[in-house]
Amino acid sequence: MVVTTNPDDTLPTGYTEENREQFIEGCTRAGTEEQCTCVIDRIEAEVPFEVYLDFAENPTGGLPPEIQTIVEDCAPGG
Repeated sequence: MVVTTNPDDTLPTGYTEENREQFIEGCTRAGTEEQCTCVIDRIEAEVPFEVYLDFAENPTGGLPPEIQTIVEDCAPGG
């Protein structure tokens, strides 16, 4: 996983291990660790960080379509 930061080194501009850990911690409240790992692996590989960040900062807005597809693909029988 590549981590990049902005010039003043205060905010991540790419996926971090902390993002991953927080995602899995929250996700395992509703899914298995295997499903959650599948989802975050695919998000990191396929979803621009800005899309993920927008969702993480406003989860009540619903899942972006590209993340919804990943969740469905990683679900049992998906």
